[in-house]
Amino acid sequence: MTIGVICAIPQELSFLLGLMSGPGRQQIAQVTFDVGTLDDYPVVLAAAGMGKVNTSLVVALLADRFRCRAIVFTGVAGGLDAQLRIGDVVVAERVVQHDFGLVEDERLQPYQPGHISVAIPWLVIRASRDLAV
Repeated sequence: MTIGVICAIPQELSFLLGLMSGPGRQQIAQVTFDVGTLDDYPVVLAAAGMGKVNTSLVVALLADRFRCRAIVFTGVAGGLDAQLRIGDVVVAERVVQHDFGLVEDERLQPYQPGHISVAIPWLVIRASRDLAV
C-alpha cells in the first residue's frame, strides 16, 4: 500500500526527503511528487503549500494518480501546545472546517453556501453595489 505524505512548507518536505530512499520525481499540475520509500514503506511526498484548496488538489492527485490508500498530513500542529516537540504525533478527536460554519453549543452549525449568516454592514453594502448592474 502506498502512503501519501503531504507537507505544507518546504522545510518539512526537505526533512522527509532526507530520510527517503530511492526517490523518483514527477511533476503534475505544477506540484512535485517524490516517490520512494520511508522505513521500507512505499510513499509519495508532496508539498501542498498553504491552504485547503492546494491541499485538496494534492490529495486528489495522490489518490487518483498514485493510488495512495492512506494520506498523512505532516506539520503545522506545533502551535497547539507549547509542550509539543518536533516528531510528536497529534491525532484530532474532532475537526472543523473553520470557514464553513460556526461552532455553537459544542456543535458545528454549517453556513448555507452563498449565505452570509452574520451581516457585516460594509460587506453587505459593497456586495449589493457590485451586484446592482
